[in-house]
Amino acid sequence: MKKKGSSTKRKLPTNVRERDGKYSYRYYIPTTKFIEGEEKKSSKEMESPRFDTIQEAVDFGILIEAKKIQKKLKYTDDLTVRTWSQTWLKAYIMEREPAGNTIKNREYGLRVLLKQFGGFSIVDVSVSQYQDFLYKLKEDGKSRSTITTIHTAASLMFEHAKRKGLIEFDPTADAVIPKEKKTARKIGEKNKSSPNFSRRTN
Repeated sequence: MKKKGSSTKRKLPTNVRERDGKYSYRYYIPTTKFIEGEEKKSSKEMESPRFDTIQEAVDFGILIEAKKIQKKLKYTDDLTVRTWSQTWLKAYIMEREPAGNTIKNREYGLRVLLKQFGGFSIVDVSVSQYQDFLYKLKEDGKSRSTITTIHTAASLMFEHAKRKGLIEFDPTADAVIPKEKKTARKIGEKNKSSPNFSRRTN
């Protein structure tokens, strides 16, 4: 016979929680917040889906802890393309010390990119969405050199995000810049020079 006041509640494994006959695994992961372009480190409590058995919750926890050891577990809080672009541009200028004209090129490229993807979470921009974006630029009448300028800024920004471990893949990596249809020049007509911002530097 059990003593009065003794607990009948089953002792659960570490970090496993029970609610309404279902089991979940709670854990903390590193988080990254970006406030006015500055990176802030913190942690965030997370909870797994609810499982029918304790063992399923435990197995989920084993996978989570393995990812922690491999440093593959990260959470980026409210990181939109617009927010990351500010952080990236600061880092880009610090690392490369580009010429003033190059900075203007990058800023121009970002402005165009942000009109399309500014509100997207950086992890949500897909390869197909980005490629369609480049096609749309051509449809809107932008020259290949201008599209290249925009793509260069986007590529550098997403590449940096991947290097920092914020995204698993770079949606710009295998993008194709649409070609321009060549037109025959009239006799005596000089070749037109490309706009200044189309020249790729640094």
